[in-house]
Amino acid sequence: MDAVFIDTLRLKKGSDEYHRVLFALIKPEEISTTLKEKRAGLQEALAVKKKIQTIERASKKLARAYG
Repeated sequence: MDAVFIDTLRLKKGSDEYHRVLFALIKPEEISTTLKEKRAGLQEALAVKKKIQTIERASKKLARAYG
């Protein structure tokens, strides 16, 4: 891939534009289920820490959503 970027597109390896093009080509189109589950877990943990949510309610909510 480096050869295409450098020789064909004339991008300097390590430049901001090089990294933007690389990211656009390799990033997933949608966020994975695993990442969604991790993010939801962190959000519930934060809610518990802020005393907005109880551990029991957070656990049940995550179990329903991600079983």
